[in-house]
Amino acid sequence: MVRDLGLEIESNEAMRRAIIERVDIDANNAGPASLFLPRGSKTAKSRLQDPADQVRRALGRGVALALTTEDRSRFAPEAPVIQVANLIETARRLAEIGRSRFGGTLLGITGSVGKTTTKDMMNHAFSFFGPTYATRGNYNEIDGVLMTLAALPPEARYALIEVCSTKPDSVPAKARFVQPHIGMVTVIGHSHGANYPSRYDILRDKLAMLDDLTGPRIAVLGRSVVEYDAAEENLLAGKSVDHLITVGQEKGDTVRLRDAELTGQETRVSVELDGRDYRIVVPFAGRQYVDAALFTMAGAYAMDIDLKQVAEVISATETGHRRGERIRVAVKDREDVVEVIDDAQNAAPESVRALLELVSLRDPGRRVLVFGDMLELGDEAEAMHDSLAEDIRAAGINVLVTVGPLAGRVAAPLKGGMEVHQFDTTDAALKKIRQIIRHGDLVALKGSGGLQLERILPVLAPQGRRNRAKAGWSVEQESGERPLPERSLSLVAPDVSAAAPAVSAPAASSGRIADFGAFLFRIGLKKGFKTSRFTTKVAANYLLAMRIGNRVSVGEASPRSIALTGDDRKLAGPFFKAARQLLVGREISAASPAAALADVRRLMARLEALAEQMAGEANREKPYRACLAGLDIMLLNGAAELHGMTLADFLGRQRPDVGVSATTLSVSDAVGKQLVESVRRHLQRYPACRAKGMSDTDRNIEILQAVRTVSREMGQDKIAWVDMNEAYTPDTAPALIARIAEEARAGTVGGTVILEQPVPKRYYKEMCELQAFATETTKGLDLDLLLLADESLWDLSDLKRLQAAGGCLAINIKVQKCGGLLKALEVAEMAVRFDPKTRIYIGGMIGTSDLTSRALLNLAAALQRFDFITSGPRANIKSHIVTEPLKWTNKTNRLPAQTGPGLGLEVDWTVVLEHVDEADKPQLHSFLASADIPAPVES
Repeated sequence: MVRDLGLEIESNEAMRRAIIERVDIDANNAGPASLFLPRGSKTAKSRLQDPADQVRRALGRGVALALTTEDRSRFAPEAPVIQVANLIETARRLAEIGRSRFGGTLLGITGSVGKTTTKDMMNHAFSFFGPTYATRGNYNEIDGVLMTLAALPPEARYALIEVCSTKPDSVPAKARFVQPHIGMVTVIGHSHGANYPSRYDILRDKLAMLDDLTGPRIAVLGRSVVEYDAAEENLLAGKSVDHLITVGQEKGDTVRLRDAELTGQETRVSVELDGRDYRIVVPFAGRQYVDAALFTMAGAYAMDIDLKQVAEVISATETGHRRGERIRVAVKDREDVVEVIDDAQNAAPESVRALLELVSLRDPGRRVLVFGDMLELGDEAEAMHDSLAEDIRAAGINVLVTVGPLAGRVAAPLKGGMEVHQFDTTDAALKKIRQIIRHGDLVALKGSGGLQLERILPVLAPQGRRNRAKAGWSVEQESGERPLPERSLSLVAPDVSAAAPAVSAPAASSGRIADFGAFLFRIGLKKGFKTSRFTTKVAANYLLAMRIGNRVSVGEASPRSIALTGDDRKLAGPFFKAARQLLVGREISAASPAAALADVRRLMARLEALAEQMAGEANREKPYRACLAGLDIMLLNGAAELHGMTLADFLGRQRPDVGVSATTLSVSDAVGKQLVESVRRHLQRYPACRAKGMSDTDRNIEILQAVRTVSREMGQDKIAWVDMNEAYTPDTAPALIARIAEEARAGTVGGTVILEQPVPKRYYKEMCELQAFATETTKGLDLDLLLLADESLWDLSDLKRLQAAGGCLAINIKVQKCGGLLKALEVAEMAVRFDPKTRIYIGGMIGTSDLTSRALLNLAAALQRFDFITSGPRANIKSHIVTEPLKWTNKTNRLPAQTGPGLGLEVDWTVVLEHVDEADKPQLHSFLASADIPAPVES
């Protein structure tokens, strides 16, 4: 290879013995048989490193030969070092030699954002199918590209060469050396915009990657690249491309994104490609990994690699250095532990928002954002920085640290809402950062690479006290026993083209919340509802209403007691007043359903933080769950109405409609034939009979026997379901289970039997042990005995606790206990992930209105798995607060298809005014007047 350069040199013994097998551009990776070229040419305003130091480091690692432009006298006479006049020119010649000898498939990749992440993911995935060579790090400038090509191993099957565009005509200068078989352009953004006259010039430069295609001439382009080009001068028409692969969300895209979900620690992606669906789980979180996964699949498709296996091996990918890398930091000279997300390699508005999305899904002691200037954005730099203030607020940032004058622009509008620290330089920030950080913090670093925000890490702790975070670890675990929250964020608008009922209302043009009110109302029950604990005769709920766009959207909250919902009517009033201050003036995006859902999640995160701030000693553990549930329903209802979608479609519909499984029979004195007749009437409509049980085992057995009798009459398998409401103890419950098994052997009880929460919730371990006992005791019998967790299960933390103890075969998810529909979706998903056979029941509260019923039915239609729901038309309330109460379809257990957006219900304000609390009437009149709703006449 050196002879091919035609260099005239004086060789020494080391050079004469040198055997060169590869070219290296990184001294840390160089070794024997390496030809080393120091990466240190002037690609920017200053040298990256002293080339002489790099050469000495490489010599220390035993390289066969090193080239340098430094004076030869700086090195020992016996060292295998050759001085050349121009290292870049030498690299050009070596690049041409390396490229000409390469016999595999070469993919060249460029794009404004995401190219390094995508290249690294492809490198990981493709290496499972053959020798793969890729650009190291982000060596994508001209010297890095040339030296990467010079080091190209002839025997590699796949090569991935990354190319950046920092100024006009920078891509063509590199592409003619790369000569890719496949040219990939991910996205056109604002990075390095200061160096280009317009964004179109950025597009023109990046599409030059396609000018030097060779072989199969395949282009892989993001959908936004294609559309932007079509809107400008249609440059693609002049490119010599034999096969075009597009990546996006449109039906015509080759690689089509069907679904994407972001959680605190992973990214889940569903892809359609070549008529097949692929499910990908990236083991770290971030919107950028959605695009990386899509383009990796596109690259594999272009290279004819097994797509199913590629989708699987992506799950073992590792994050790139300083690209969203999670680091556990044990702070020096303190017992504090913090988690740092180092995403400070570069920054643009899109990548900052992606990081904020990730941070908003976490629940640490505090969310700390260290935000540095985003450089090279051109004339729009100030406006782009200003635009991020609201995103930072919505992400729930507790502490903001700005570095640089541009980043400092967001500080002023955020002061008062969070702790803010401003610094002109990184050096100034380093002097104070240890004082700002405290135990349990999640610290996100984001700024352009030139600010070197990563220097914060050694200030916090030496290398030995900093480790890449292991999968499953989070800083939340360092703060007591708080688990990592299973929040998630959908990044794709749901596809509503399936068999979902059409809606008639148009989308509103604005999503600003102009007003909000909470109104306590009381409605009597036609018949008192008796359980093993109490009898309910009057139900008290809050009607929640917000004025958004050109309409009023509503929800319903049912704060029963601290023991049942983490709040009560006395606590709810002040909480809703504080919530009003948070909500009014906020925006729910009208741009797309996905953006609107993201906004609702951000608002709910802020409301959850408010609930924790206002919690007292009595409700500290699970505060204001019913209040949060009502707000969640109202916000989701409003967002769905904004986009003209049913709530189920907005959440991601899984089934066309839902049948009600049962309503609940109150405990009564009915025995014998009276009981059988009551059960018979119930089972004529429903597939299950749910009755309130008690501590009397004979009475509970009588209910089960009545269901068995009626099932045999009907010739159907009906489900017997007894809600025990904690009526038994861990000592007495085994006798009930044994008795049920005995009756099953006698044939008087059988089929599916559900025992709902037989023991108090504090006995959650015993509950799981009872399920194991029931499973063992009923082996070989015509009996499927399920213990259903109700009071033992409020939210994800309770579910994890149950699962750790062995789990139950069924769970009751109540939105008023977990805090809303979004939380219910998370609980259900985790339950099915733990055991796909887990039965999912969506339970309601006694005395709620049709608003809650319709919300729960929409939730059930959106669940991945759904088994039971008992929320249908409200037959036992004396008055309805909606203009068209829910009704059954003939004598079935189903309701007519919903035709309106959101919940599809309109409030009857006259009825509300009749039943609203006297103290809330003035506020209600004021709210209706602000919404231009005619004042109802009070009867």
